Amino acid sequence: MTRSLCLFGLLFACACGESLDPASLVTSLRAVAARVEVEGDPDRPNPLPGEVVTVTIRVIDQGPRPDIQWRFIACVPQATLFNVPICGTIIEPCDNCEGEGGPEVDPVIRFQIPDESELGDQTQVLLQGAICANGAPAPLEEFLAFAAGETDQLNPCENPANEGTVLIAPAVLQQFDPPNRQPQIVDVLYNGASGGWVEPNPAADAPISPCDGGLSIGAMPAIIRLSVTPDSLVPFVADDEEQDDEIQVSWLGDAGEFDRSFSFIDESSPVDGDGNLFVDIDWAFPMSASDSGTLVRFNFVVRNTRGGQDWTERALCVFPPATP
Repeated sequence: MTRSLCLFGLLFACACGESLDPASLVTSLRAVAARVEVEGDPDRPNPLPGEVVTVTIRVIDQGPRPDIQWRFIACVPQATLFNVPICGTIIEPCDNCEGEGGPEVDPVIRFQIPDESELGDQTQVLLQGAICANGAPAPLEEFLAFAAGETDQLNPCENPANEGTVLIAPAVLQQFDPPNRQPQIVDVLYNGASGGWVEPNPAADAPISPCDGGLSIGAMPAIIRLSVTPDSLVPFVADDEEQDDEIQVSWLGDAGEFDRSFSFIDESSPVDGDGNLFVDIDWAFPMSASDSGTLVRFNFVVRNTRGGQDWTERALCVFPPATP
C-alpha cells in the first residue's frame, strides 16, 4: 500500500494502514521520535556546520515490536515553492543508514553536517528513510525517487504485504542563542505513584504471566503524570526578541484511551515539590483484558520548540474487574 507524506510535529512519518483511531493509539509500526545529538555534546540537539551528529529513531508497534530493517539517506534539502522537504545534495558517508535490528534495537544514524558553502541558505538537513518489519525496505532506486520529490508515494517495504513506515526527520541547525538543550523526562506517575508499572519486556507477547503488581480495570479513568526538569525549557532570542520555549508531550499506548493525544508544558505549567514541571492526563482502561493479565505498553515522547527530544517507555498489566 502506498502512502503520501503526512506531518507529525517535528517528525514526518507515515505508516501502512489507514485508521480513524486517535493518534495516541498505537495499532501498527510507527516511528514516533528522532533524537538528534551532536557528537561530543549529546545534550545539544542543534548542530553547527561541520559537526557530526547521531540520530536515534524511536520505532514502536502494537504489542512486542518485530525485527526491523531500515534504509535512510541524509541530505541537504532543495528549496521548493511550497516548502515541501525534498532532498538536494546527498550527504555521504552515512553510517548505519542501512541496517537491521531486533525488538530492542532502534536505528542510530551517524553523519557529518556539511560546511556553510554546501549548505547555502538552508537551516536544516534532512534524514529520510523507510523502516520495514520482518523484511527488506523499498529498493534504493524507488526510495531515491521519493526523496528527490519525483513521486509522493512509496511502498516502505520491498514486499508490500509487510508492515512498514516512511519517515522524514529534520536536523535543525543552531541559529539562536542560547544553544538549545535536550528536554529531560524525570518520571511518569500512575495515580500519583511510580509503582504499578511493570517491566515492558520487548520480546514478550501479551499477556505476561505472572502479572505481579497488576491493576484491575476501573470504571474511572486513571491519572498519568509526566514531569520534566525545569531547565527542559530553554528560552531563546530570535529577531532581537526573547522567545518562550514550549514542550509538546505525545501520549502513546497500544490499548486503552487517553483523553487527548498531545499536551503542552510551558513556564505557566504546575510545579511539583521537587521543582519539576508536570502535566496530567486521564487514561481509560481497555474494555477487555485477559484473565491472566493483558500487558499495555506506553511510550511518552517530549520535544521542545527547537527540536530537542526525549522519551521513556512504561507498561501496565491489566486484569478484568474482580467478580463479587
